[in-house]
Amino acid sequence: MKNAAEKIQVGVGEYYAYLLRWDAWINNRTKSAQASSLLCAKLQEREVKIFERLEFLAKLRSLSVDELKLAIVNGGVIDTAEE
Repeated sequence: MKNAAEKIQVGVGEYYAYLLRWDAWINNRTKSAQASSLLCAKLQEREVKIFERLEFLAKLRSLSVDELKLAIVNGGVIDTAEE
């Protein structure tokens, strides 16, 4: 069973809802499974850029990337742009 941190609910516009429904049908998946697959594929595409941005933001906060990632997961990150 997945924990609460692994479950996400996202809304999409009507047009994208139809595209998702059709794409799921074509791939013989549920809409939820297809949405998960699409999200994971997009995140894989962006993974390098995400880590580059984390590195930049960690330096701004005088943290290591690992410290910043842990703080994000725990909800303890302060937005330095608002200081």
